Amino acid sequence: LFKFNEKPPQPNSNMVYHYKTGDARPELPAGEDALVLFESKFCPFCQRVVLALNQRGIPYQSVYINLSAKPEWFAEINPGGKVPVLMMGSQRLVDSLMICRYVDELPSGGVSEAQLCSNADAERLALAWLGEFFPPMHDLMTRPDEAPEKLEQVTAAMRQFGERLGPKPFIGGAQSVGLADLIAYPAVAIATGLASVLDCPEPAASDTALAGWLSEMQAVKATSAATKPVEWGAFLKSLRAGNPDYSV
Repeated sequence: LFKFNEKPPQPNSNMVYHYKTGDARPELPAGEDALVLFESKFCPFCQRVVLALNQRGIPYQSVYINLSAKPEWFAEINPGGKVPVLMMGSQRLVDSLMICRYVDELPSGGVSEAQLCSNADAERLALAWLGEFFPPMHDLMTRPDEAPEKLEQVTAAMRQFGERLGPKPFIGGAQSVGLADLIAYPAVAIATGLASVLDCPEPAASDTALAGWLSEMQAVKATSAATKPVEWGAFLKSLRAGNPDYSV
């Protein structure tokens, strides 16, 4: 289904290769029904799409992009240079939320999977929280000199998330996992990974509501495909040092 041109050898089964500047373009599967996701293992916006696809049991092929040194041919896939991009034959979607909502309407290819729980209020809550979380988190990831002030803001955002969680098990009190949960989960994984880098308490260490939600999310099958906090920690350490390592 999918062949790579001169794909470098993989040192271990857990590592995925991120195409970088100078790499040949892979040969993509033919057919209007084939789904190809251009993503990065270390992008929370890509992660929400990965989780949505896996939760629905929909087959797809990933092509990983090194965001610090993008291959020249990626400009043909998305002139804006951003991931994720979901390609379906000649069609392309480039917004992560749009992709997730599109994914939820797709047939699951024979796999018996329910659609994601739809809860507009829960999705608005998650998106509003992410708007508060990501700016200081991005600064923590890329500007080590601003760590004390930004860490306080991230800690406050995590505390607010715990306070906004509805009754268990999922965001908004839903009884099954929804898009709101899938878009929030990667951010919490990042925060947990960064805690190890900064040697500070993990977000759920003293928050019962957040710890309960994380426990529920870790039982959801889709999260097995998520980038693990330990992997985020290793990547964030390299990113903060100014030399992002996509091979961790």
